[in-house]
Amino acid sequence: MRISKLAATLPAAALILGGTAVPAEAAVPPPVTWKNTTSRGGPIRECDASTCDVVVSLPAGVRVQWSTYTYNSVGNRWYSVRYTGEYEVYRGMMYCANLTAGC
Repeated sequence: MRISKLAATLPAAALILGGTAVPAEAAVPPPVTWKNTTSRGGPIRECDASTCDVVVSLPAGVRVQWSTYTYNSVGNRWYSVRYTGEYEVYRGMMYCANLTAGC
């Protein structure tokens, strides 16, 4: 059985190369959890800076979902968001002051 011999050598090869053999189940990241918030009006951008291109501009009062946040190079909090429009789902980054989730 050629496959079983190969499978038996993979953990040893990982150790020789300085790696760690990890079961396939351990490599799967946890599912993303989306939390609801409301737009105060403003753009969803392609990255976490005011100079980044606008994906879509939102009016105040629409529901937006966020999964994580980060601080950019000048210390401003930006949320990773998604917004379900009439025909499309938009994803990008939104500045914290433009969401009720807050800064």
